[in-house]
This record gives sequence, C-alpha cells and structure tokens, in this order.
Amino acid sequence: MSTTHTSWAEPYKIKMVEPLFMTTREQREEALKEAGYNTFLLKSEHVYIDLLTDSGTSAMSDRQWAGMMLGDEAYAGSRNFYNLEAAIQRYYGYKHIIPTHQGRGAENLISRILIKPGDIVPGNMYFTTTKLHQEMAGGAFASSTI
Repeated sequence: MSTTHTSWAEPYKIKMVEPLFMTTREQREEALKEAGYNTFLLKSEHVYIDLLTDSGTSAMSDRQWAGMMLGDEAYAGSRNFYNLEAAIQRYYGYKHIIPTHQGRGAENLISRILIKPGDIVPGNMYFTTTKLHQEMAGGAFASSTI
C-alpha cells in the first residue's frame, strides 16, 4: 500500500464517540445570557462545537487508551514521569523538566520565570489566560491592531 495515496476517508478508526446535544438558537441565547455572556461560565453540555479550547477535543487512539490502562498513577515517583523525563532529555537535551497538565499551567510557570514587573509583553491572538498570567507576573500586555 502506497503511503502517498490520498483518500477521502481518514486513515484511522474512531475508538470512542460521545453523543452531543444540539441546541436551538433560543437555547444558546438563553445559556449565554445566564452565563453573563462569559464563555468560561457556559456548561459544556450547552456547547455543540467547542472553539474555546484545543485541549482534549479529539478521540484517543487505541495506543493512547492502552497507555491509560498501563499507566502508573502514583502521585509521586511515577514510572510515567521517568519515561517522560528520559524522552525529553534524549530528544531535547534538557536536564530538568517540569511537566504540566495543560498549556495554561505551563504558561503560568513560564510567565513567572521570564516576565519581570514593568515588562511590555507584545503579542497577538492570546487566550484570556495568557494575558492574565502575564499581568499577574507584572507585565503589561500589548497587542497590535492592523
């Protein structure tokens, strides 16, 4: 089988599905109103397509599910941490790592390390948490508009 062949079908099988609830426009408007027009306060069951995040929004592969079943979930000293540490040291050469559960956790740490009070932090298209972490570290958020 050629690896350069393209097809209309995806080259994988979906391993899990979750039913979604389709809302009406009126229901969406009511949910937004009840949330004070704050998307962070919407209940996920009221959101048909989540464009707020890219975290955890796709089906996992059979190997990922197997990894979940084989994983060492110890709070400290987990063999999974040592496997991650060895891979990062091998491929990136970093001596020390601090794993985080999501990008916003990493973003908070790096903002505290790199941003000093009074720094101007330029950027474009930030997540709301990015701006918050930069400002909490003492930086001033600045974006350009074209």
